[in-house]
This record gives sequence, C-alpha cells and structure tokens, in this order.
Amino acid sequence: MANNKRPKTIGEAIQRLKLYNEKAKTLHGRKYIRMVASPNNSITLRFSPDAVEYETRGADEEEVPSGSSPPE
Repeated sequence: MANNKRPKTIGEAIQRLKLYNEKAKTLHGRKYIRMVASPNNSITLRFSPDAVEYETRGADEEEVPSGSSPPE
C-alpha cells in the first residue's frame, strides 16, 4: 500500500529514502529490469462473452523479486 502522506519529520523522510534505496539496490542489475525496459514486453488481452484470456511476454517469474510490489 502506498504511503502518499508527507513525512512529518526529517527522520521519517530519511527512513523512507533508505527504504527506497534498499529496494532499488535489490533490483539494480537484475535481468528483470532490462526486460521491463525492453520493447519486447507486452500483454495481450482477449475478451469473449464468457472469459478474459491474457498472454504476457517479457520478464520471467524467477527474475521478479519475491514479495515485490508496485512502486509507491
């Protein structure tokens, strides 16, 4: 869950920046980052009256960090 509230103290701001840096360091240099930025990434959605099907192309599951979430 995103924390969109402004930090109340300098210490809280520093703590958030440290967390951001930690997460960025985890992702830095992984194949996942290169694949996400690649023009070969795509998702195809097919809608029918009974279902929605999807097909993805790009980063494989093993390169996505465990417990990752969208950026805040």
